[in-house]
Amino acid sequence: MPDKFDRKTRSAIMSRIRSKNTSLEVNFRKLLWKHGLKGYRTHYKLHGKPDIVFVSKKVAIFLDGDFWHGYN
Repeated sequence: MPDKFDRKTRSAIMSRIRSKNTSLEVNFRKLLWKHGLKGYRTHYKLHGKPDIVFVSKKVAIFLDGDFWHGYN
């Protein structure tokens, strides 16, 4: 599918997309904190780059937004 933007414009648009501390991540961490779930690490160095990791419980949470993973 051809892009409707030229290469320079597309590069400028893509450079403004945040990969850490998105509103989804921040709101989810606030929800965890509110429910007493503490002791997690953010953006822990694991394969796949999980957003939140409970290291002691060996649980990784991936928060995938609509931008990269589709609307539907």
